[in-house]
Amino acid sequence: MRQIRSLLLAGAVLAASATAAVAAPISGSIGMAFQFQAKDAAGVNVPFSQAVGIDFLGLNAGPVSSGNSGIFLVTGSTGDLAGIPIASVGTITDLPFAPFAPIAGFFSVGGLSFDLAQLWITTQTDNTLGLMGRGTLMLAGFDDTLGTWAFSGNTAGGALTGTFSWSADAAPIPEPAGLALFGLALLGLGLAWRTQRSTVHA
Repeated sequence: MRQIRSLLLAGAVLAASATAAVAAPISGSIGMAFQFQAKDAAGVNVPFSQAVGIDFLGLNAGPVSSGNSGIFLVTGSTGDLAGIPIASVGTITDLPFAPFAPIAGFFSVGGLSFDLAQLWITTQTDNTLGLMGRGTLMLAGFDDTLGTWAFSGNTAGGALTGTFSWSADAAPIPEPAGLALFGLALLGLGLAWRTQRSTVHA
C-alpha cells in the first residue's frame, strides 16, 4: 500500500510539472499610432524609398539608433491586452531596418513589452513604407508568447513626416513537449499500477 501511495504521489508530481509546462500564452492584439520620420544613415529626413531606418518621435530626434526611443498612443486593444486603455502612452525604440538587428525591449506599454527578433520590408516607395516582423510578447501573469506585427507608414503631399499604424497580434506557441510529458506521466503511472497489481496477486 505504501508503494502505491508513493507511485500516486510521483504521478501527481509529474502531472503537475507537465501542467506547468503547458503554456498560458497571451491572446489578443494591440494597435498603436503616432509620428515618425524616415531617415538615412546620417539621420537626414529622406523619402521612404531612401530610408534605412525609422525615428519614432516624441522623445528625441537625430540619427536612427536602437538606443533612442520615441512614443506612441494605443488606438485599440483586444483579448488579454484589452486592459491597456486606448490613448495609453507607450515607448518604442528607433528602428534601423537596413540592416536590421534584433531589438530587445522594442516597445512597452501598460506592462506589455515586445522583443523584435525578425523583420521583413513589404513595401518601400517614396510615400509608403510597410514592415512585418515577429518577436516575443511579455506580460506579467502569462507565458512569453510569439507575436506577429505589422507597420504601415504613409506621407501626405510629399511631406517627410507621417504617421504610423501598428498592430501586434499574439500567436500562441504550441507546447507539444508539455503535453507529451503529461502523457508519459499517465502512462508511467498506469504501468506501475499494473506491475503492483501483478505483484500482489502473484
